[in-house]
Amino acid sequence: MKKIKVRFNLGKGINYKKWKISYPEKTEYLDPINFSFLMLNCQVKNNRKTADKIFNGANKSVCSWILCDDLIFIKNGCVFFDTANEIKYNPKTFPFWNYKNENVDGICFESIVSCGKNLYVVDNNVDLLTNYNKV
Repeated sequence: MKKIKVRFNLGKGINYKKWKISYPEKTEYLDPINFSFLMLNCQVKNNRKTADKIFNGANKSVCSWILCDDLIFIKNGCVFFDTANEIKYNPKTFPFWNYKNENVDGICFESIVSCGKNLYVVDNNVDLLTNYNKV
């Protein structure tokens, strides 16, 4: 079972538009301007019933997240990737995780990296960690 849950927080308040990272023992919020991270052994999750309601005009509510086994903070900040590798979630546009114009709900990826509020599937962790040191 994956031990870390990651999602982008859109709830009003002090943690609005921050990454919410829930570990088994604690929860923290990270400003996407100041933090980038690599998630390892990831699965993208979606509550499709809630996402369909949002897609059809309902107000947004929590319906997506990523489960991962490990999370590594990247020392040199935001790492930019080819937009072709961007994995997106916006239930107002598509009621599912969208990767290369495909529904990838429930799919596992070796790794996903954050860059600001965007997420990218990483093809090679070794290159990433060689060029951008871990914190």
